[in-house]
Amino acid sequence: MSQVWKFELRHVSNIVEMPIDSEVLCAKKQRDVPCIWVRVDPEKEKVKRRFLIVGTGHEIPESQFAHYVGTFFGDSVGSYVWHVFEDVHYDPELHGEGAS
Repeated sequence: MSQVWKFELRHVSNIVEMPIDSEVLCAKKQRDVPCIWVRVDPEKEKVKRRFLIVGTGHEIPESQFAHYVGTFFGDSVGSYVWHVFEDVHYDPELHGEGAS
């Protein structure tokens, strides 16, 4: 069984706990809050994943490990454009986050 869950991204670097093997579907803003929508199997064990928000023209931290997720506009006139990346080599143990 799968479901679609929404996760808010409120920081430049976001640690999100979700079921293992979840598939990120898109990144958009809802009510001025950046979010990702993810297809999950709620029965599976949860893991922590790291998502980064980067502005156009800014350096992508750890870009060799960054997988593009999506783009959203910062305001209604598109003055700022932001991009969401997943740090595919994020390891919670190495970052003091502990296992899920």
